[in-house]
Amino acid sequence: MFDFLKFKRKRKDCSIERELKNIKKEIQTITLEVEELVVINQTKSIDMAIENLSDRLKKVEGI
Repeated sequence: MFDFLKFKRKRKDCSIERELKNIKKEIQTITLEVEELVVINQTKSIDMAIENLSDRLKKVEGI
């Protein structure tokens, strides 16, 4: 005899597993985007530091 409740539960479990995989992919995508933003932010910080040092050097040379 076919156990409808068992079949329904199995379908539900598969659906939950699929959703968990989708959530995991989304988390990985967000993680990569955050890592890119961190790199961009670090690059901007380095550029600003170089500009500040350059400005300070120009001031010292101008003295």
